[in-house]
Amino acid sequence: MVLPLTKKQNDYQSIVQLYQYYTSPKGTARDVFQTRLNQLSTKPFDIAMGLASIRDKGILNLENFSLMLIHPSPFEISAGLIQLHDANLLNAENKNALERHISPTGISLVLRLLHSVNLLTPENRAAIQEKNDLHAMASIFFKLYYADLFTQRNFDSVLAHPHLVGASHLLSGFNRQNSLTQTIFEQLICSKQERISLSDVPKELKKFTILSKHSNLSIYPCGASFFPGHKRRHDQESPSKTIEFNGQICKN
Repeated sequence: MVLPLTKKQNDYQSIVQLYQYYTSPKGTARDVFQTRLNQLSTKPFDIAMGLASIRDKGILNLENFSLMLIHPSPFEISAGLIQLHDANLLNAENKNALERHISPTGISLVLRLLHSVNLLTPENRAAIQEKNDLHAMASIFFKLYYADLFTQRNFDSVLAHPHLVGASHLLSGFNRQNSLTQTIFEQLICSKQERISLSDVPKELKKFTILSKHSNLSIYPCGASFFPGHKRRHDQESPSKTIEFNGQICKN
């Protein structure tokens, strides 16, 4: 969902003043900031937590501060900014994508996935801007990435699919030990864009399909080892490792 562009000019003076209060070393200024924030926003706690997060990451400035105040999901904005910062993707184009979408964390995750396979183009960035099911989309892209199938053609096929949540469920059984192939992907996704249900899946593929309810984070195949500079392919003979990612314990 694309949010309408916000005219910041009308609020600029008050935002600058609030920023000065927030960054002031004086305790009285911080108290004034908290009082003003409670008066101006219905989500003062989310804004305060988000500001603390980007401050700790060293990316607190007037522009990011302003973005936190005007966006309906301030804590998500802070998480999206941090994700892009950690991936060296915090630029004007990507920040604009965060600002205009109702799901900044979903946008930032998909941007990082596209960047990892050299598909972060202006056209692809604009294409995902119009999508609502970004977390389901990211889950599918993770599967394609680990199967070495994350191509522009498959990206276009995923975006053309009318039921990304259902498509994500159909692919949920494929992990690093159950390698997805282009043929299976096309059978499950490309040829099933009008109807998406288990009854459409060939019997030999059903054993790979696991339908379950997940949170947005748990649908991803443990992102901690995904985002280093190069892909680390799985090794079935290597011992499993426990990795903590965003508070989750994942077996690798």
